[in-house]
Amino acid sequence: MYIKDTHYRIAENPRDYRKCRTLAKDIGTPLDSPLQYPTVLAEREVGVVGFLSSRRREKYIEAGPMIVQSNRPIFMAIRLIDAYDEFLRRGGVRNYIFHVEEKNLGWLNSIREALKVEPYAIQDGLAWFERAI
Repeated sequence: MYIKDTHYRIAENPRDYRKCRTLAKDIGTPLDSPLQYPTVLAEREVGVVGFLSSRRREKYIEAGPMIVQSNRPIFMAIRLIDAYDEFLRRGGVRNYIFHVEEKNLGWLNSIREALKVEPYAIQDGLAWFERAI
């Protein structure tokens, strides 16, 4: 499979959300909270291979969780983020927050390099970021 074989879209129905939960469970990361709108799917012929969901809070949007099943996860993650950003931007959203486990140095460094952001807080083992779009 090549990057060009991956299509990105917004989850549209309960079946799409079930596919995301199944992917998370299949790769050993079962979800403990509901996925919320918007959720961006990465799909290939085999089905959903990644997603980026949301947690809507009272005054802000929190991006996550993100699950990626790929031999080149950073590329899929960047494309999920791009699609997510574009969808939120079209809806008038100007920024959102997200977190990464502080111990996950690979992802932290990738985020710093790819998105050009630094955490605004580190709390309870999580590095918190704000992303302006």
